Amino acid sequence: METPVLSSPNGIPSASNVTTTSGTPQLSLSRVSADQTPAIVALPITQTDSIGDPDGIDFDSEAVRSTISGSLATNTPETPLESSPDSLSGSSGSPVQRPDSTGTTADRSSQASANQFALDPTVDFNGITIATVGVEPDNIGSSSLATGPDSSTLKVNPPTPLSPINGIETDDLTPLLTVSSPAPQFITQEQLSARSDLYVFFELSVVSIDGTTTPVETNQTLQTTGPVSYQTNVMLEETTTYQWRARAKIGDELGPWSATATFATPALIGVPTPLSPTSGTTVPNRTPELVVTNPEILGLSDVIIEFRLDDDGATFPSPVTFEEPLGAGGTTADTFEDSLAPSTQFWWAARGKSAAAGTTSEWSETYTFTSSAENRTADPLPGQKLPLPNQLALITQLARANPGLLTNSCQEEGGTWEFMDLAVEKLRETDTRWGFNCKRGDCNHISIDVVDYFYGIGDGNLSTDVYIIDIIQNHCSHGSENPAWYDLTQATKDGGEIGRWKYPRQ
Repeated sequence: METPVLSSPNGIPSASNVTTTSGTPQLSLSRVSADQTPAIVALPITQTDSIGDPDGIDFDSEAVRSTISGSLATNTPETPLESSPDSLSGSSGSPVQRPDSTGTTADRSSQASANQFALDPTVDFNGITIATVGVEPDNIGSSSLATGPDSSTLKVNPPTPLSPINGIETDDLTPLLTVSSPAPQFITQEQLSARSDLYVFFELSVVSIDGTTTPVETNQTLQTTGPVSYQTNVMLEETTTYQWRARAKIGDELGPWSATATFATPALIGVPTPLSPTSGTTVPNRTPELVVTNPEILGLSDVIIEFRLDDDGATFPSPVTFEEPLGAGGTTADTFEDSLAPSTQFWWAARGKSAAAGTTSEWSETYTFTSSAENRTADPLPGQKLPLPNQLALITQLARANPGLLTNSCQEEGGTWEFMDLAVEKLRETDTRWGFNCKRGDCNHISIDVVDYFYGIGDGNLSTDVYIIDIIQNHCSHGSENPAWYDLTQATKDGGEIGRWKYPRQ
């Protein structure tokens, strides 16, 4: 039974002029381009002739229209164009007649002589093969070009975003965007992948706080077998939300957009974590050491830790700040240069900071502590001794602030105790274990340039469990005195002598 298949306007040869026998295609022609490249284009579908139903198939039904309009026209080497552009032949090579026509297909299609066209691939309905017609967009009117809701004209399925997706935080600020390969419609994946001009086009946008998006990068990469990836070229902003999508692209033809995926960028510097003093504790002295864990860092080498300290409240209305280079071993510690007020609550926090990148992390969680009434390091365990604090910076600062007192500190030359008394008081502000030294253990003779640090258990009064420190260089040299920090403990012991701790001096 011979049945007309499909009609098409716009000067394109009409498939209504083609006859088929149920279950057997009578005609299979292919578009032949200059370079023999398969044409993958959108298919113009218009109103078909209302035709009969030879074998229970309603050729005017929505199902048939939908399938035909979704078909993909392509040139294949297996179906060469055997007739001239101005003729249309059946399998017998003779002009094909429509049952209700007196002319041949070649006569009916002469106005399309400039267009080579395809009737491949075919769509099968219950054993009846229906060929569909595809043309290049520049050969038809724009009103005939079938496009998707997103103006897509390439007949492929959208790719699927693989990573990063679902708002995940990336590892850096130039993430790798990856999608599945766009799948073809009505041809095999191998045929689609064989093309050398198939690209995947990526669009990356930043998401503002109000939800609006602004593109920051658009680019394409050549389609490969399997997932397709694109390395972001621009350095994205840290701690920012982005969205992206992708689509297939051949020349000026674009496939449908993928679903939109989102991700967040990380901070270049993570947030340090306070370790000690633990929040809410009372420290045993007024010069506590603040310790934090080092933050995670992305590609920076100049990160320091900035501490802030305040006794006016958790909002830090009047903080003091001080910095310390990133410590080894995963932690960083620092101590404020001055002794804190006694029996006072303090708030403290820390953050990472990079001058080179011009960026800082968020402030850490805020911790609190209360300074002790007396600034004193806790006793060591039995049989042990405390380490010696190094206070050279304090003595140097004191000497620079009071040069006259330093040069007039030699009592043997008619000087005074003012510098020594001031030095011991400043040392005791850091730790009350500091005191005067009884020369050779005789407390009737107080050293005029040496101080002691008591490292043992108890109050330390008159104890010999002391470190012996010389704090004045060139003492009694008629004005050539300089601040110093010499540990004389071992030398004193080696000389068979002792030091003895005393406070106050008189």
